[in-house]
Amino acid sequence: MAAHFRIRLAAALALAFLAAALLAEGTLAADPQLTKGIVVSATGNSLVIKDMAGKQQSFTTDAATKITVNGKPGKLDDLQETMRVQVTTDEKGKVLAVSTIDTDKQGEVGDRRSRTYRFLTSDH
Repeated sequence: MAAHFRIRLAAALALAFLAAALLAEGTLAADPQLTKGIVVSATGNSLVIKDMAGKQQSFTTDAATKITVNGKPGKLDDLQETMRVQVTTDEKGKVLAVSTIDTDKQGEVGDRRSRTYRFLTSDH
């Protein structure tokens, strides 16, 4: 019984050491953060959206930011007001990608997401 305990303890310690080493190296980076919303403006390298809570958020893009418009590679200037987008950022807030969201694939008209989208884009 004591031998099993020692083996399990050694395995747990080895796993903890490996995880700590990977974190120290930065190879276990945090998951990207996703922010969905409606385009307020997109000019130069600046994107302003109204998020799903109705709060305006600003993002700065760079040459490495992947922009996808209607499923095809695009530029930030291709984004138009009221387009629905998803912004992907890393743990430090750097914008990794911006892509439009096809509202037809977001759910049916009675779906909560569709109602939220209509609310955010209406003049209520």
